[in-house]
Amino acid sequence: IERNYWEDYIDYYTYKNGRLTEMSIENKNHPEWKRRFVYHYDDKNRISKADIYKIKTKTGFILFEYDENNNTTTRKEYALEYPESVFAEYKFSYTDGLNPLSELYLQPLDIYQQNNPASSYFHTMVMASMPTTIFSEYEFDENGYPISKIDTPKSDYQQFTQTRYTFF
Repeated sequence: IERNYWEDYIDYYTYKNGRLTEMSIENKNHPEWKRRFVYHYDDKNRISKADIYKIKTKTGFILFEYDENNNTTTRKEYALEYPESVFAEYKFSYTDGLNPLSELYLQPLDIYQQNNPASSYFHTMVMASMPTTIFSEYEFDENGYPISKIDTPKSDYQQFTQTRYTFF
């Protein structure tokens, strides 16, 4: 499977027996940035860890945590050079509503979301801005699926406006 985004990036996904086993990320303008992720699973068939490679050299790893509904609650990426420091982090809390499709363009496909994120946080050491948490409120239909959503970003360092989405 291939996913293209932001004009320069291509992700390649390899699945075996219904499991994501590998992902490669390429930047068309900077081929030297290519990274490959190799996934490992826990006894509940969830991704527990990913090893990160640049060419054939292991450069880091990712650890995953889940809630009781198997939604990804944290995804923390570490560099082997600085294993005590989190290089990139995603954190989520969830509603009880069903999620027909997560926002694929906003996050890696190794993040599983059965329910809708009530809050989403992302930060990386190389970000040009301070971390922001997005709080989401939903209106659901009679089957538990979202029909609208209001996102309210919050940060101690910036002011944001709300964004309203309507799902069809």
